Amino acid sequence: MSGSAVVLVLCLCALATNAFIEISPKYGPKSLGRIGSRVVGGSDASATQAPFQASLNAQGSFGWSHICGGSLVGTKTVITAAHCCEGYSAAQLTIKYDGLGRTSLKQSSTISKVDIHANWNSQTIDWDYCVLTLTNNIVKSSTVSTIDLVQTAPAHNSPAHLTGWGKTSGSTNTLPEKLQYTPMNIVSQVECNKIWQPAGQTVTARMICAANAKASGCNGDSGGPLVVGGQLVGIVSWVYRGCPANTVQWPTAYADVANQYAWLSSRIQ
Repeated sequence: MSGSAVVLVLCLCALATNAFIEISPKYGPKSLGRIGSRVVGGSDASATQAPFQASLNAQGSFGWSHICGGSLVGTKTVITAAHCCEGYSAAQLTIKYDGLGRTSLKQSSTISKVDIHANWNSQTIDWDYCVLTLTNNIVKSSTVSTIDLVQTAPAHNSPAHLTGWGKTSGSTNTLPEKLQYTPMNIVSQVECNKIWQPAGQTVTARMICAANAKASGCNGDSGGPLVVGGQLVGIVSWVYRGCPANTVQWPTAYADVANQYAWLSSRIQ
């Protein structure tokens, strides 16, 4: 990110809060709402809409709590965002999954390895990739499955969907208990950069965007899945400050899975 934009990492880290990165463009309207931490404008997800959804929990001053989302892949791997993993050792993190209720997920695993992309840059929010190796194999069932990675970025305006336990409103610090779901539409890197670059934020080749006139990702959704055609295409990364529900004006950015398919797939176990 250029120095002209303001970035804020909303990490519930030690305060049992959830991570997300907010951006205030130097140029452009400042009156958009405040960011929240669940899917803003979403609805309760069904059991079949995201069986690969995981919750990344961290140990803080108030015990273990949800800080980010993630995606179950392979036999014992979770893909999430680098900014979710930064500053934590494997012993300070755990993965929970299997269910829709954030505090009642049935399965959990400790983590044996945290692999943050070597090029991760917290200033530009670029290369926002982290691969977690679980101690235990993923327990698959009728309510749990893994997701494949996309190898080619989807076309502009492709239908997509987002899930997460982030806040539903910037006016509250309370996370939803039920997993939230919302449809989105892909905004290509080229088109997204046309919107953001004049405001002082570069959308790099490692980013892809998505938009919905009535929905947005927010704090606590970071690291979670953006899905197209049953494949993982994006990892929730950053959004306009305040998580305004209308992301057509300022699309939400995701780490582009296709761009780093080789790096990600080489680390999946």
